[in-house]
Amino acid sequence: MDFNTEEFQFLPAILEILRRLKESSVYTEADVMKEIQSLQEKFLRCHKMLRELPGGDLTKEEQMTMYEMYLEKLQSKCSVLARYSAVIRSMGGDIERPDGPVPLLLSDHTETGPTVQTDPMLIE
Repeated sequence: MDFNTEEFQFLPAILEILRRLKESSVYTEADVMKEIQSLQEKFLRCHKMLRELPGGDLTKEEQMTMYEMYLEKLQSKCSVLARYSAVIRSMGGDIERPDGPVPLLLSDHTETGPTVQTDPMLIE
């Protein structure tokens, strides 16, 4: 789904309707009704986008539970990867990552999300 935040800007459309109402000598009732219909369609598109957002059917508590569960899975996988890399290096091997070092998530996180730190063992 393509989520366009500009689609949720209603004020310009409302101002256009008011401008057309004010300048009734230039615009006909049909012009104003066309703008109103366009705004209603925009409301419906936005409502549909919001209904289709993943997790929209969950409560905030359920979303936070899922977030914590996936965060734990990610931390576990990063830990396994770090241990695997350390074992390979201790055996004299070298692991090349074309996309750079592997980020590790710390257990503490802010409202905006988890704190990310790069594992120094994975940087050459």
